[in-house]
Amino acid sequence: MIKTILITGATDGIGLVTAKLLASEGHSLLIHGRSPEKLDKVKKELTAISNVSEIKTYKADLSVISEVKALAETIKSEHTKLDVLINNAGVFKVSQPITQDGLDLRFVVNTIAPYLLTKALMPLFNSTSRVVNLSSAAQAPVDTQALLGKVRLTDMEAYAQSKLAITMWTQSLAKKLEGTGPLMVAVNPGSLLASKMVKEGFGVAGKDINIGAKILIRMAIREDLKNYSGQYFDNDKGTFSSPHPDGLVESKIEDTINAIEKVLNAGMPKELNNKQLKSKIRQKIRADRNSLSSEYQNQAANQLIELLSQQALFNQAKHIACFLSFDGEISTKPIIQTLFSQNKSCYLPKLRPFKPNRLWFMPYELSSQMSKNRYGIPEVDLPVNKAIAPSQIDLVLLPLVAFDNSGNRLGMGSGYYDATFAHLRKQKKRPISVGLAYSHQLIKDLPSDPWDLPLDAVCTNERFYRF
Repeated sequence: MIKTILITGATDGIGLVTAKLLASEGHSLLIHGRSPEKLDKVKKELTAISNVSEIKTYKADLSVISEVKALAETIKSEHTKLDVLINNAGVFKVSQPITQDGLDLRFVVNTIAPYLLTKALMPLFNSTSRVVNLSSAAQAPVDTQALLGKVRLTDMEAYAQSKLAITMWTQSLAKKLEGTGPLMVAVNPGSLLASKMVKEGFGVAGKDINIGAKILIRMAIREDLKNYSGQYFDNDKGTFSSPHPDGLVESKIEDTINAIEKVLNAGMPKELNNKQLKSKIRQKIRADRNSLSSEYQNQAANQLIELLSQQALFNQAKHIACFLSFDGEISTKPIIQTLFSQNKSCYLPKLRPFKPNRLWFMPYELSSQMSKNRYGIPEVDLPVNKAIAPSQIDLVLLPLVAFDNSGNRLGMGSGYYDATFAHLRKQKKRPISVGLAYSHQLIKDLPSDPWDLPLDAVCTNERFYRF
């Protein structure tokens, strides 16, 4: 029987292989992706397959809730029935893991978007329809504060939690829909299959991707799931199995679903307003800062190093990372001169080419060869093996745009500092961070986000603040 099947994330990886196999069987396919170019290319590939039926494409960025809603509305306006939904789209490592709404991208794409899409498309399902959700062998207890965007996680933490979360809501929603449809399963398609996600995330070629595509097709149209709705199929074991123990605890499942609903009912999260507030503060402070006379700037920089030199945390530090001043920031030149005069090791940041928003710290000498990065900031020309690990740095000195009395800082907005040192946030051995600013850059209430790393101290031309 020919079925109408929607596959999200079907322009590459397991989704694309699954689409090709289903197209060869003559099923009507709704192909989702977020790149118009990739969607056009995939449509041409699928329509060239013999025995192909109707192929329709739909563009949406599943990290944007409004686009998920729009996708569902478009599909409902064009179709009266949907036999199968395969929630395949997923992300692991990304250059910018936080969405414009302040949420972790992995939770949004891997958990929240498929939940919203499934519920929104419910009018198209009947009791024989199926929803196949992509889970994973990588599962971890869900931190609902992280799901709500209030706690930042590592790539693996976010991915594993998002995959247990989708497994949880699969079970819960299946129970509520029992007897009325659709049948729902969460599937681990197989560990370390040869998808783009595995290659980029783990740096390995991976196993035959057809392993994953074939099990999705089994779950979507072949397997008798009447007695398995809501359950988790582990393709590594080749059978229905138990998920992570938390996935069987009703109270934790309920907490997770409540957090998902809270995100969806929040309208416009607070973080978006923070973004606007931060932008306004940046504009004002940068304008004030750039209006300072060169005489005042030099005087303030000398006053700052005089204050900083009186602090034990500066005098005791041996390995010091210092950001060069840029765009009217208070000058760090007197600081660097002092480091050399006291025989301290000085390190300058360098953009990491293959890890967006991450920095290396290179040893700097007066004789160091320098070149400018894409922002026009000088960097030390040294090979990567000369870089010092962030954990080996004693003190980090960084100019800033604004700060408050709680140690919150506002930088230029690129996120390099936060992303580079985030993994050390809870470690005992981590660098002491000291912001550098003019005294007028103190703000009474500075908006902060969950991923912002607070400062340990701030030194201005008038005062030293320890938080």
